[in-house]
Amino acid sequence: GGWKTQDLTNPKFENLAHYAVSTQVEGREYYDTVLGILEVKTQIVDGVMFMLKFTTTQSTCKIEAGVEYSKLNCHPRTSKVVLALHGVVASRS
Repeated sequence: GGWKTQDLTNPKFENLAHYAVSTQVEGREYYDTVLGILEVKTQIVDGVMFMLKFTTTQSTCKIEAGVEYSKLNCHPRTSKVVLALHGVVASRS
């Protein structure tokens, strides 16, 4: 099937966006964090594909040994949008 627009207020989608930023560390001194979700679409193809568009900015959490990203602890350092990201995440049933 095609892509279907989803409700942006579903916390599952914010969690997926936070997971995506937590994995992007190369060349960064601080983790990025999610400012807002712009668009979410899903597609059913051998599981669920999630297409997310969201904004990010640098967080207060430094990338170093023993420091893990947490959406609860890694707060935005500023409200200035650094990136508007578009990512696709697959979830197998």
